[in-house]
Amino acid sequence: MALGFGGYFKVLFNIPIITSAFVLIIALSFLLFWGIKESARFAIVATLIETFGLIIIIFIGVPYLGKVDYFEMPLGMAGIFQASALVFFAYTGFESIVKLSEETKSPEKQFQRD
Repeated sequence: MALGFGGYFKVLFNIPIITSAFVLIIALSFLLFWGIKESARFAIVATLIETFGLIIIIFIGVPYLGKVDYFEMPLGMAGIFQASALVFFAYTGFESIVKLSEETKSPEKQFQRD
């Protein structure tokens, strides 16, 4: 995941992939060590950004509804495996947020606090 982030970061800012992946891992590690409340807030903000991005993609794609052959696979089976990997990592990411409350002492109290 960090290498994927590094690839995007290289395109945007021309920073080497390994360097940006390493910085991401270190930054997120410090966030996790900082505290559960801060990690949860970061997860909320990241989810809101992701949701906003998906809404933009939906609005861009609405004019093309019915004009695309959905069974055409330009990348063939390799594209299917790549998409499957993305779905798998997205699923495990959401699952880890849900499990977060199981690992917290008195989650009802912790997650209702401001």
